[in-house]
Amino acid sequence: MNLKQYINQFDFTHPHWDNLPAGFPHCDISGLTTKQDKHLYDAIKTEWIVEGGGRQYFYKSIARRALVTAAIIFVLLAGKNAITSNQSTTNTVNAKTVSQTVGDFVEATMSALIRRYD
Repeated sequence: MNLKQYINQFDFTHPHWDNLPAGFPHCDISGLTTKQDKHLYDAIKTEWIVEGGGRQYFYKSIARRALVTAAIIFVLLAGKNAITSNQSTTNTVNAKTVSQTVGDFVEATMSALIRRYD
């Protein structure tokens, strides 16, 4: 059964999660030509995450994004520390300012990731 047939035959009131298309939830949606089909596929994916056993997938993807974001922040801060430690002059920075800047960066990054994958 191809993806378009699966979407057209999907019953939202009584979903059957046993016969998901191959590769679900990472199906190739290039064959879906209408916006309606793409929206229905996204709705099926959302319902699968909420009711059909896709929570592990959801938690893993969130954890993966959080780890990648933490790694990026660590690399940026370590790089900044390496650059500033080589300077001969010492600059003092308020800890509150640094924590607020890092917090704003993390919040903006997570907000962008969540909006992208919604």
